[in-house]
Amino acid sequence: GKRLTDLSELKPFGFDLFENASEMNLSVDIAAASDYVLGPGDNILVYLWGRVEKEYNLTLDREGKIFVPQVGEIISWGLTLEQFKARAQKQFSKVYSDFDLTISLGKIRSIRIYVTGEVQSPGAYTVSSLTSLFNAIYTAGGPNKRGSMRNIKLMRAGKSEAIVDLYKFLLEGDNSVDARLETGDLIFVPVAGTRVAIRGEVRRPALYELTGKETALNLLNLAGQPTAEAHLDRVMLERVSQKSEWEVLDLNLNAKTADSANDILLKDGDRMTVYSIYD
Repeated sequence: GKRLTDLSELKPFGFDLFENASEMNLSVDIAAASDYVLGPGDNILVYLWGRVEKEYNLTLDREGKIFVPQVGEIISWGLTLEQFKARAQKQFSKVYSDFDLTISLGKIRSIRIYVTGEVQSPGAYTVSSLTSLFNAIYTAGGPNKRGSMRNIKLMRAGKSEAIVDLYKFLLEGDNSVDARLETGDLIFVPVAGTRVAIRGEVRRPALYELTGKETALNLLNLAGQPTAEAHLDRVMLERVSQKSEWEVLDLNLNAKTADSANDILLKDGDRMTVYSIYD
């Protein structure tokens, strides 16, 4: 059979996503920023076309207002681009008729954020205000070997704003768990909770972080399912017993022959090995 990966070679799952983080700049998608919220210092380009053709380059002042010659001021702080467009349309139509309005973001303001806890390079960062939580963790080099991927806290004005589980993104590509940041936000990556190892005939041997009541079968799922040659009738689970000695359990995780008693709750430090049918 193939050589079994040594347990010491296993990396935390998701770790490699951040391996080249410092070299990679995640492009920030401005085009899709219709939910972007305007604030002081943002720069908006407004084009009027149709019967009148005019172009304005406007910047929100400290109070979050913009001033348009002949049209007056538009209070813009806290509006999305869509809402701003509706408000501008209304203001401009007091002065002009038969026109269309196109709005885009010009220069983006910067915000100051903090990334702390178990990341490669904790600290304060000045980033574009389109930066999301994922981008920020990337900028800080990702969680370190001790860091959690599943319990990342976003603090805003001293209160917990969100708790983010990167596994959703890593396993399902679901980036709805991502969050847009505001100036002064603090992202805290705690020490990973329960971690278990899986190696052998699975698609993604790694150390996996658990959030609670995961079982041996859940771990097989996290590891991307067994390979075609996995021998599931005897999966080895090594566990530190009460007496601090290793105990070895044989689990039958073969759906066709297993009784449910074989699917057990995992504990911190458990190590699972899936052998090949050829071994």
